[in-house]
Amino acid sequence: MEEFKLKTFKMGERTQIGDNFMTVNNIEDIPISKGNEPHQGNKFVVIDVTIENQGTKPIKYKGGEFVIRDLEGYTYDQPLISLRYPYFISGLLPPNCKKRGWITFEVPELISELELIYHPLWWNGESIIVKLK
Repeated sequence: MEEFKLKTFKMGERTQIGDNFMTVNNIEDIPISKGNEPHQGNKFVVIDVTIENQGTKPIKYKGGEFVIRDLEGYTYDQPLISLRYPYFISGLLPPNCKKRGWITFEVPELISELELIYHPLWWNGESIIVKLK
């Protein structure tokens, strides 16, 4: 039996998940401001994501279905309420509709290379991995 090789996508690539699609549009570090400070030695990053429902039934989505991972394999899976609007929190996406929003993560300051992993609860296939630059 041939071993399954997980494909890593690039930012801006439209990736297919069954009848649906996901695109990572952008990633930015958030400047520190009063009332918006990460823990010591950490920084906030925000990721601009679009999902598209091209199926025939509504799909549920949640910001918590996204995880980021560094090159050493550590994951950061507790997205904060987004620090940039529009937020990508949770909801129901009707057929032939799109949802675009920002997800915020807190990661160690020294990390420069990250991957976004997306595995929606409704999907039973492999996760989508996008290399963030």
